[in-house]
Amino acid sequence: MPEKSQLGWVRIRGAHQHFGFLLTETHTTNCAHPPAFATFFDMRNHMQPISISTFNPYPLDPITMRPQDSSWCEQGARYGAHNTWQWMEAGDLLYLTWFNAGLRILDWSNPFEPKEVGYYIPAGNKERLCPQTNEVFIDRQTGLIYISDRWGLGLHILEFTG
Repeated sequence: MPEKSQLGWVRIRGAHQHFGFLLTETHTTNCAHPPAFATFFDMRNHMQPISISTFNPYPLDPITMRPQDSSWCEQGARYGAHNTWQWMEAGDLLYLTWFNAGLRILDWSNPFEPKEVGYYIPAGNKERLCPQTNEVFIDRQTGLIYISDRWGLGLHILEFTG
């Protein structure tokens, strides 16, 4: 099955220096396919974007392209990128949902070396051992982060304290 993608770009400095990211979506459970991840692009020439870096929260085996910690692939769930906060502005942190690896927060002020600065993995329950974090929204007025779960494990309201 082809992967869906979301493409966003933000000017981070200077009138003509644009950078963006592409977030593909994981569609299979238990790592049947390699997990989707975030790819960052130099988009100064919008006709020929250049891939400059990638992000995955846990190390991948370069041969299998699966997480080195195989427990991420043994939960009966999806592992990999899903969604991003879509109302970001230049200078914002990047908030990504990562299915069973929860919420990932990245500082991508240097898109050549994005850095994870925070994360939150909601707990599972007796029926679902892990989350499937689905959506993320940031309330600019309060700074609160809202994440939802596609398996019905709840709405989580978080505050990033750095």
